[in-house]
Amino acid sequence: MKKRNIQMLAIGLFILSFLMLSPQAKPTSVSAYHASTVVVTAGSDALVAGTPVIIPGSEFSGNFSLATAIVMDGTTALPTQYDADLDELVFQLPSAIAASGTATFELEANKTGTSNGQSATITMGQGDYNVTYSDWLPSWSSAYLMNGSALANDVHAIGDVIWVETNWGILCLQVEADWRQGTWKHVIMKDASWDAVSGFHNASNNWRWRWASSLFQDADEGWPRGGGAPDTIEIKSVGPVRAVIKAVANSNFKDNLGQQVENMNATRTYTIYNDFPGIAQHFTLTGANATQAMTDFSVLNALDEPLRMKHQLMDSQYDTFGSNNLSKVYAPGDDTYDRGVATFNLSKVTEPYFALYNEGSKHGYVYNWGPYEYLDDLTNIDCGNEIVMNYAFDAFPTGGFNRYWTPFNTYSGSMADHADAVNTKWVATYTFDITEHAEPTTDDDGAPGFELVVITLSLIGTAVFVRKRK
Repeated sequence: MKKRNIQMLAIGLFILSFLMLSPQAKPTSVSAYHASTVVVTAGSDALVAGTPVIIPGSEFSGNFSLATAIVMDGTTALPTQYDADLDELVFQLPSAIAASGTATFELEANKTGTSNGQSATITMGQGDYNVTYSDWLPSWSSAYLMNGSALANDVHAIGDVIWVETNWGILCLQVEADWRQGTWKHVIMKDASWDAVSGFHNASNNWRWRWASSLFQDADEGWPRGGGAPDTIEIKSVGPVRAVIKAVANSNFKDNLGQQVENMNATRTYTIYNDFPGIAQHFTLTGANATQAMTDFSVLNALDEPLRMKHQLMDSQYDTFGSNNLSKVYAPGDDTYDRGVATFNLSKVTEPYFALYNEGSKHGYVYNWGPYEYLDDLTNIDCGNEIVMNYAFDAFPTGGFNRYWTPFNTYSGSMADHADAVNTKWVATYTFDITEHAEPTTDDDGAPGFELVVITLSLIGTAVFVRKRK
């Protein structure tokens, strides 16, 4: 009787194990698998550690969820971000790659899902400047906003802003600040207690605090707000790698001859990386007349004028009280100027960037104004109290173009070498090769074939009992 009970128990355990291990009975796994191998190859310039690697989502087959993707450097998971609105997968190089060298990464992902489980490393907020400044600005900066014990009137006039805080800085984007909407009001370098845009003007008694402190400004000729609506913010997101903001100007284009063009909107997409100081801006046109502007702009105005854009960098106005006083200008191939009345000799310029800096404080920034192929579309670059770039496009570049602004707190060696190195961080070329892998047939509960082994052993054990019974 005891032997019979043991046999029945064995048969029952076999049936139970079969049901538990049956593929039809268990839920589908969502654990990550090695979805692809990504090989990054540097171009003629070395890629420094921290260089963003941006891969269009269209490069992948769609057999897994890019939102769940994590790039692996060996056994180390790198901060990885998929921005669905831009359809871009992005990570930063953990170490340098020599010119023409390669680095190989594995990409893990889930079949489905909306997150890779990594936390955002950048914080972002939005609201009226006069209400939110105290949550973001350090005390040494916010002290300039007071008129005695009350906020200065100009502080209330800034309006809606977006704040971004990274490991390296605190930034403020103006959304409805009259002429200055779509521009950056503050870029505060944490380790130097230095505002690379606003300087040290006191808001209570200096008009420059409000009007002469902005970055990436296309307002004087182009898209001034006037009495129109604030920018529309189409994207506002943060992730493990970067912050993304896309702002669309709702005002009409207006040239310096008083002509206006409707439905041709300045559209700026900004990306800011957590461990990579600087701001990348993609500038393009949207709206019903954007396609015509990219074909032949002269059709859109009565005087057959090209699309003239005045682009300005106003770092607290040079040579005024409280200014950052970035007194030197370096233009590759042209010259090193004493700032004030300098005008670039564009026939000598060999690279699409320049540097502004102070030899004493070592503060400054490098600015890339766009691909070198658009040099012929620049009529002049002047470096007085403001940096002014004047563009004239017969047809605006299809798809727009990129600009890069990179502040620095110090430098060593020659400015020519330093500026080149800073600029290369953004524009060094690379290629990538993607090899996708087949989805595994099992989840991570065991090695492939584990269930089959258990079932086979159970069958053998049961057969032994049944045979002995006979």
